[in-house]
Amino acid sequence: MNTFSIITLPPERWQEYKSLRLQSLKNDPIAFARTYQEDAALTDAQWQNRLQDKPDRESYMLFAQIEGKLVGMSGAIFYQGSCVEHRATIVSVYVAPEYRGQGIAKRIMQSLMDYLQKTPKIVHVQLTVNTTNLAAIKLYQELGFNKIGILEKFGKVNNEFIDAYMMIKILDK
Repeated sequence: MNTFSIITLPPERWQEYKSLRLQSLKNDPIAFARTYQEDAALTDAQWQNRLQDKPDRESYMLFAQIEGKLVGMSGAIFYQGSCVEHRATIVSVYVAPEYRGQGIAKRIMQSLMDYLQKTPKIVHVQLTVNTTNLAAIKLYQELGFNKIGILEKFGKVNNEFIDAYMMIKILDK
């Protein structure tokens, strides 16, 4: 088994992030809300901005790396505005196929949840997951997420609609 570490990524490593993200969209197109073509068209500045560490940040990304190579990622998007600033949405959960089954997704998600637990305003964490992604559903349930409903025709890939579960976790604070 490979030894991996969980890290944040400085903006100067944006090309590695871009490569992993585009790989994820090619390998698992039904797992994401954007297409390979849409993300491939982003500018260099847009990729760099996604990794900026700002006090008023709108998102937070974590990565798994093995010997300096990015092999997984997960992130959270934060809502702006006083009525919704207590919520975060988990996004971009991915581990490269050749590294799956080593506990990487669980470690990334645990690290992300630890970060969210320490973020003062966040008490409601939500995510959506394809109803056929049994491994991800099991992981999220192990982390304390509960299914609250099915979002019918939530996504569309190759002209086929995909259903997703909405899952939430309320943080103890």
